[in-house]
Amino acid sequence: MAEKGEREANKRDFTKLELKPDHVNRPLWACADGRIFLETFSPLYKQAYDFLIAIAEPVCRPESMHEYNLTPHSLYAAVSVGLETETIVNVLNKLSKTKLPKRDG
Repeated sequence: MAEKGEREANKRDFTKLELKPDHVNRPLWACADGRIFLETFSPLYKQAYDFLIAIAEPVCRPESMHEYNLTPHSLYAAVSVGLETETIVNVLNKLSKTKLPKRDG
């Protein structure tokens, strides 16, 4: 049980997230626990926002940074309206400031 707690704590440790060289041009932070943060001041905000509302549930949307959560339900809804898994991953990768985290098995 302690191992699971340690994995959960590691998901909230962002020190190992490696920024992409062009991170300043990307609007998203994608976290291993399914949370996604969107910078509202990014030139790509509108495109990223439209994509995120199709695949994730909004958690909090203050003025400069929005938080979303990927859930099984939100991903099922995205797939049910025609988004393919590969497309979701590719777009997240294009918009993310960091390499997408690997899912623990």
